Amino acid sequence: MKKLTDQQIRDICLTNGYTIKPGNDDLKPYVYAAARDIEKAVIDSNQQKKETFWNELNICIGYMQQEDVAGEVIVLTRIDSGLVSKRIDSMQLLNVSEVLKCEMIVFDGANGLGDSWKHVFFPQQQTCLFVDENPLPTHG
Repeated sequence: MKKLTDQQIRDICLTNGYTIKPGNDDLKPYVYAAARDIEKAVIDSNQQKKETFWNELNICIGYMQQEDVAGEVIVLTRIDSGLVSKRIDSMQLLNVSEVLKCEMIVFDGANGLGDSWKHVFFPQQQTCLFVDENPLPTHG
């Protein structure tokens, strides 16, 4: 992510109602400092999201290699204007370039204890979603 210039920050602020006080030729320094802090928070958040994506993906790849795991890995890729799905071995996803070709990766997992779940990854957005499919306990 390319950092904003002072001129870009100034333009954004002026467009959104900030004003330059009479006698001053620019916004106050604290406005630029606040904008830089916001920019840093966004960059940090995006980096954390990216790291979470890759960490979760590697956990799923490792999980699918365990002996008592049942399930499958399905990838969806875009060909022309449609999505095509195929089953793959999770170890193929150790290749980053293969991951980035996918629109979506679905780990459909289960084990001998009866646990079942889905972990869905969206490589282009570098985000993921975990769904626990085990029934919630009932009370009463």
